[in-house]
Amino acid sequence: MKKKNAEQQEENYTNQRLGEEILYYRREQNLSLKKLSRLCSISIEILDELELTGYDLKLSELERIATTLGKKVSIKLTD
Repeated sequence: MKKKNAEQQEENYTNQRLGEEILYYRREQNLSLKKLSRLCSISIEILDELELTGYDLKLSELERIATTLGKKVSIKLTD
C-alpha cells in the first residue's frame, strides 16, 4: 500500500511540474489560456487545471501543447 501511495505522489509531483513548465512557456510567449486552447484544440478548463494542479494528460495532448509552444516531448524509461 505504501509503495502505491509513493508512486501516486511521484506521479502527482511529475504532473504538477509539467503544468508549471507549460505555464512558464505559455507566459514566456505571451499566450492567454484561451489562445493556447484554440491553437492546440484542448479545452481551457483542462489547460487551467494542468497549470494549477497537474492534470493527467494523454501523451497526444501533451505533444499538441508542446508543438504549439515550440517545444518537444522527451520520455525516458527507467528502472
